[in-house]
Formats: sequence, structure tokens, C-alpha cells
Amino acid sequence: MTTRFTRCIHVRQPMTQETLNILRAAAEQGDAKALNKLGFAYWLGDGVPRDLEEAEKWFRQSAELGNASGQYELGCFYHSALGSPLNSIEVVYWWREAAGRGYIPPRPNNPSPYPCQTVYADEYRRVTLGVALC
Repeated sequence: MTTRFTRCIHVRQPMTQETLNILRAAAEQGDAKALNKLGFAYWLGDGVPRDLEEAEKWFRQSAELGNASGQYELGCFYHSALGSPLNSIEVVYWWREAAGRGYIPPRPNNPSPYPCQTVYADEYRRVTLGVALC
């Protein structure tokens, strides 16, 4: 089954074991950006086997530390509903947390190193402007 997220093309070079080791060490020290990047690694299977439970764990830790990008990505993770029903409450909660921190998702003309960050950008803008999530 293909979802909007899995249709994205991951154009970055795969993470090396050295990069993953550095990220893990930083994550163990509470680095919210490293936690978020590990979430991506597990969500996309980038340098590690794809593991959605691990992805959620890393994104959530980043989000709970107040990382706006981590909050946005956790909302996207719940919106993708891979292996579970869409969790609109979590999507809206985390996207509004990110918006409260001033997070603006990358636009297609200003791409992120993780191109899938732009997949939910329009829906994020609608939710954070108070329009219901369908």
C-alpha cells in the first residue's frame, strides 16, 4: 500500500553507520535535533531497518523536548497512519504545538534535506489556522 509519505523520493545519501553512531550519542545526551533525525532514519529505513515504533519513539522524545520540527514530524507521523487509524487528535495537538513555536514547514521551492517534510505542509497550515482536519 502506498501512502502520500511513502511516495516521496528520498534524495539524500543513505546514513552511514558513523553518522548513526554520532546521532545516537547526541540523542542520549538529549539533543532534540538528533532525536528528530533518528526518527526520520527509522521512519524511512535510512541506514537502519524501517521500524515505525522506533520512529515514533524518537520523534516523540524530540517533540516533548520542545523541538518544533520534531513536533511537526510527529504530527506528520500520526497523519500518515501507517499501520493504524488516522489519529487526528495527536495530529492537531502536535501541529499546533509546532505552530506555537513558529514552525513553518519547508516549501517545495525551498526543500528540506528530507523532501517528505513538504507532504503535509498545506494540511498543517489549514490545521494551525483553525480549519478542521478531514
